[in-house]
Amino acid sequence: MRLTPKELEGLLVHQAGFLAQKRLARGLLLNHPEAVALIACQVQELARDGLGLCEVMDKGGQMIGRNQVLEGVPDLLHEMTVEATFTDGTKLPFSAAFRTLMARTSIGSEHPSSQNIQQVT
Repeated sequence: MRLTPKELEGLLVHQAGFLAQKRLARGLLLNHPEAVALIACQVQELARDGLGLCEVMDKGGQMIGRNQVLEGVPDLLHEMTVEATFTDGTKLPFSAAFRTLMARTSIGSEHPSSQNIQQVT
């Protein structure tokens, strides 16, 4: 199987996001690269599932909260850009600031592996 550099990068993001999701599900706090990978992976999957740009941006901003990342990570995660393929083409859904995301203590119910995060398979 031959993959383009863009496809290889997509697989790397998916693998890193999946690993971050597993760690979060085990109750571990995410470091900066893990938090970024988890959000990027989920944004790409939501877009692939057919959600619109506004929905993806809204859900992406609710992926994780301050209590689900290591100390100092909220200070590093101000904004990020994720390229995702929507039904109407490829877009950069995240150029938005994450200040509101990290202002929240925790997202979801009682367990850090909240229901807002889709199971990546």
